[in-house]
Amino acid sequence: MKRSLVALIVVAVALVALPLAVKNEFYVNLASQILIYALLAMSLNLLLGYGGMVSLGHASFLGAAELHDSEQALYPRPVALGLFDAPFRLP
Repeated sequence: MKRSLVALIVVAVALVALPLAVKNEFYVNLASQILIYALLAMSLNLLLGYGGMVSLGHASFLGAAELHDSEQALYPRPVALGLFDAPFRLP
């Protein structure tokens, strides 16, 4: 196997095991936010750099997710219910 593939597998396994190893909720939340923004940056890099297309869809999906998270923090309810009623709560 190539070294880059082995390194990718090791990093993926470490990221999956992170919530099980770290019990502090702050660090798990911080790591998940970092990974969400890294995924957003990689997808924009692929779309803009490789495809040459401009996308506003990324911003709308990220904004909808932030709106759902802020409402979830203010008015706690089961997550499954929030996933189904989120499209109806957008302004």
